[in-house]
Amino acid sequence: MMDLDAYYERLDRQEAEMVELARSIPEHRAPEGAEGRWSPVQELEHVCLLEGLVWHLLQRGTETRAGVPELFGDAKLEKLLVQGRQYKIVAPEIVQPKGSLTTVDAFIDRFQQQRTQLKEDLSSGRIRPDDRTYRHPILGELTMIDWLHFMVQHTQRHLLALRESLHLSTPIA
Repeated sequence: MMDLDAYYERLDRQEAEMVELARSIPEHRAPEGAEGRWSPVQELEHVCLLEGLVWHLLQRGTETRAGVPELFGDAKLEKLLVQGRQYKIVAPEIVQPKGSLTTVDAFIDRFQQQRTQLKEDLSSGRIRPDDRTYRHPILGELTMIDWLHFMVQHTQRHLLALRESLHLSTPIA
């Protein structure tokens, strides 16, 4: 069973950190990407696209079950996604930036709206954190709980990448 209150607190802390980091991006740097890298705004858009995709996936029904609440768990996903950031993965086309978010403010609005909707759907039971599974294109089968952890760890990966690209070594707050 997933402790939803603890998960909400984690989402809120990460949301505040991401919003503060996004607001710290100098306006002239937001649309610029280094050679072969996404711009800060593109990276932010990718985070929104991925979180939106996971949200939709979690709302759909599936009959496939793992028989255990987590196949990976939060700690393993953190090791793979955050600690293993030196391994670059090409994002699937569906979550590559398309230019739908062009400003930091647009990102903040959408990111906060998505996080609020996720928490509402978890609280109401429209999304059930359980052992139902969906396949990740690289990691394989993930339970609904794993997907919730994946979303947080993926966003954490990009928080760190943005800090690096902006030459910020520590959290802003």
